[in-house]
Amino acid sequence: MNATLLTTIGLLILGYVFAAGYLYWAFSAIQRRRRIEKAKIMFGRAVASVIRGTRELDDQIAQLERHYETRASILNANKSRSKSFDRALWTLIEEFDTQENGAFAKRYGSLTIEDRNRLYAIVVGLERRRPFAKLSPRWANRLQDIATSLENGDAALGRRSVDELFVELTLYEETREKIEKERDRKHTAFQWAGISATIIAGIIGVALTIVYAN
Repeated sequence: MNATLLTTIGLLILGYVFAAGYLYWAFSAIQRRRRIEKAKIMFGRAVASVIRGTRELDDQIAQLERHYETRASILNANKSRSKSFDRALWTLIEEFDTQENGAFAKRYGSLTIEDRNRLYAIVVGLERRRPFAKLSPRWANRLQDIATSLENGDAALGRRSVDELFVELTLYEETREKIEKERDRKHTAFQWAGISATIIAGIIGVALTIVYAN
C-alpha cells in the first residue's frame, strides 16, 4: 500500500470524524428545539383546559402553576429565552391576540375572548400579588425582603438584604460571562469543524482522483 493511498485513507477517516461530530451537534440542537416546542404546546393546551374547566381563581392559579412547574425545565432549556410563570402565560395571550383564531385553536385548543380575558386577569393578579414574580426566586426573595424592610422601617434588614443582593448579582454576572464565553467558543469550534470537514472532503476527492488516475 503506497503512501498516497495511506494519506487518502487517513484524510477520509478524519473527514468522517469531523462530519460525524458536526452532524451530532446539529441533530442535538434540532432535538432540543423540538422538545422545547412540544413542551410549549403541551403547556398551552393545559392552560386552555384549565381556563375552560374551572372558574375559581385560586384553583386556576394552582393548577396552572403545577403545569408550568412540570415543564419549566424544558421550557427554559434555552437560557437566553427563559420565561417565568406569568411571562409564559402572557406569551399565550400574545399568540392569541396576534394569530388567527383557527391557528391558535389548532395549536393549543379553542379559547373564547372571555377565556382570554380571564387568563389576562390571572396574569395581572399575579403581578399585583407578586410584583417580583418575573424574576427567579433568588432575586425575588431578596427584593421582597427589601420591600418589606421599607414598609416596616427596618433599616438593618434593608441594608443586609441590599448587601446580599449585591454579592449574588456580582457572582451571577461573573458566571454569566463565563458561560457566554464558553458557548461562543464551542459555537466557533463547531463552525470550524464544519468548514474543516468541507475542506477535507474536497482534499479527499482530489486525492482519490489522483490515486485512481495512476
